[in-house]
Amino acid sequence: MKGLIPFLFIIFLSLVLNAQEIKVTKIEKLELEHPAYFPKFGNSAEVLLFSGEQYKGLSIYYLATQKELQITREAGAGVKASMQADGSVLYRTTTFNLGRKQTEEKKFINGKVISHKSKIANEIRVSTDGKIIKVLGGDFDEKILNPLGEVYYLWASLSPDKTKIVFTAAGRGTYVIDINGKLISNLGYLNAPKWLTNHWIIGMNDTDDGHQIISSNVVATHVPSGKRIDLTETNASLIALYPEASPDGNRIVFQSQKGEIYLLDVSIHD
Repeated sequence: MKGLIPFLFIIFLSLVLNAQEIKVTKIEKLELEHPAYFPKFGNSAEVLLFSGEQYKGLSIYYLATQKELQITREAGAGVKASMQADGSVLYRTTTFNLGRKQTEEKKFINGKVISHKSKIANEIRVSTDGKIIKVLGGDFDEKILNPLGEVYYLWASLSPDKTKIVFTAAGRGTYVIDINGKLISNLGYLNAPKWLTNHWIIGMNDTDDGHQIISSNVVATHVPSGKRIDLTETNASLIALYPEASPDGNRIVFQSQKGEIYLLDVSIHD
């Protein structure tokens, strides 16, 4: 009996780990006429937003028709651009006047660009500001979090159920906390993390030579167990950067270092 209990535990643990799986069912390179960068999904898994180098310009790409609609060529338009449920696109442009930086909010709707001023929404959202993480909205005006103390916080992202935050601490790694700042998990080295589902996070496992990135894979990590799965390991020559998840969590988009856009269809077992 004494030997049976550890044996049964090993079997149970094996079953649990095997149940936590992500499989790539399809990988596709988009046939674009020009390099594109920083892709993300719009209001569905069939619509993309992407930009040019250094976030210059902004385009909508419809996967069903393989048609691109360029919204603007303005500098900074790709930074934090987002598509709303109605298909309109919110973005910002940056200009310099007499050495002063000026930012303008704009909205693309019904084929036209108009000026826009964001309304203060009650939904929870997160951002980083140097050595703090800001949590805004919900039942409070603002929370200031610094769960690891005096470090620089990057790439804060809110889980779909709005109960957890993933972020990267410069020089320390990537972590998951709850909405109040309590540490849940240390995910180790994983840059540009984003939520795929409430249990899975995607990011890039990149290396550099001190000047430029020389290798990078898209990796998925299961938060409760810490299990990691390399989603692009079959193509060693591909430098896969900045993955983003579709709203339904069944598709991933990322760019290569050359400005090529790739799609991964995935099957998830939690």
